[in-house]
Amino acid sequence: MKIQAISPARISLFGGGSDVDPYASRYGGMTISMAISIRQKITMYNDNDIFELLDNVFPHHADPKLFYSIFKKYGIDGGHLTRVTSEFDGRVGAGLGSSASACVALIGSINKRKSLGMSLKQIAHAAWQAEQAMGWHGGRQDQWTSAFGGLNLFHFSNGKISRTEFSQEFADELTKYLLLFDTGGVRASHEIQKGFLKLSQQQTKKLHLIRLLAKRAFTLIMDQDFEPLGQVLHESWQVKKESNKGITNTKIDDIYDMARNAGATGGKLLGAGGCGYMIFWVPPIHQDKVIHRMEQEGYDHVIYYPDEQGLEVKEL
Repeated sequence: MKIQAISPARISLFGGGSDVDPYASRYGGMTISMAISIRQKITMYNDNDIFELLDNVFPHHADPKLFYSIFKKYGIDGGHLTRVTSEFDGRVGAGLGSSASACVALIGSINKRKSLGMSLKQIAHAAWQAEQAMGWHGGRQDQWTSAFGGLNLFHFSNGKISRTEFSQEFADELTKYLLLFDTGGVRASHEIQKGFLKLSQQQTKKLHLIRLLAKRAFTLIMDQDFEPLGQVLHESWQVKKESNKGITNTKIDDIYDMARNAGATGGKLLGAGGCGYMIFWVPPIHQDKVIHRMEQEGYDHVIYYPDEQGLEVKEL
């Protein structure tokens, strides 16, 4: 029997950082993020199918220790009676939440194989716990977005998470404005996120403002007033850069300014920071110019679509 689990990566839009403890537990965090059609695929082989695969296969830059730690937790033999292949449509370690989607897909496949009866909430929480057990400090929005799919507002407070799902129409409308580019590079997001472990007074103020801007974005989306969201995204990125060391650098700042000069209203680096994928909010009239300018500098324009499905698991 083979089991295949597919889970989406995500674009983090507003509120990133406020979902990371201790801020989320002390003050309550808020994020808006969207699952996209860049996906993680886990195929689990066992029993009579084991001969098809000589060894476990992981994407470039993925950490096999994360997979083996999950095998151990759920009593799965990850080397003799079981094999897995893990494939990712994008680049691992570049800001799309690839480790979170890998954990969601792997735990989803184990849940299916062992008939554990876990809900999507439980799978998302277990995926977050798996990264914490590795010493990877981070927030929770990635795992929840990957498990549930769609465009969502998440509230984080006192260890509890609530989810407000936007309709498909809202996700489609935002996608009309959001351009995704791969600027290269790989980073360890959990190392950057450690900067949120001990919050200074200044960091707390910045995270308060990031959360406030997420609230503003939520109101604009609900009012279907999409044009101002680019400016909110711009303001949020300016604050985010000041909230933690390592989020940006000269290269990222230059790329951001270049896109703005070409017609982008706002944008941000995805994930914890440093390098990787960037999104820009661009009115349709300026999109060809922004794409041309970015591609001139060697930065690939990445086509994507909203993913409404979230985690899918099936027997092959």
